Amino acid sequence: MTEHGNDLSGAIAAMTRGSDSQRWFDYASDPAAVEVLGRAIADAGRGHEPSAVVTWLSPDDTVLGHIVARELGVCRGAVDIDLGLLTLEPALPNESRVLLVASSFDDRHSIGSMRTLLEGQGHTLVASVSIAAAEDESPLTIVGFD
Repeated sequence: MTEHGNDLSGAIAAMTRGSDSQRWFDYASDPAAVEVLGRAIADAGRGHEPSAVVTWLSPDDTVLGHIVARELGVCRGAVDIDLGLLTLEPALPNESRVLLVASSFDDRHSIGSMRTLLEGQGHTLVASVSIAAAEDESPLTIVGFD
């Protein structure tokens, strides 16, 4: 574990394993780095005025989403996929403005499927934030929908 201060790139590098084509993040290896990442994601999403943070139901994304929600002072939920059916737990307050947070998005864990679920429950997806796919990019990928 290392001291990162507010060095987002250094925090991400400390947790990165594998290469660009097979890159993943080991959040358990450096809790201080996860805190730096969570604060940076909260700062990036704050301007979209979310009232909730939603992640995929995975250990890493759940931890990251918890930190982001804590920093924003909002509730948090997680979406699970079981036999192709998406569920959101716990239920969010009515008409929540959702910041979607994930290490990455892919065909199985897509923004579109989450957006469909959220909008079907009366919520609004205001932005998504993920860790950039390649090391030579800006550290975070932010997409606004509002």
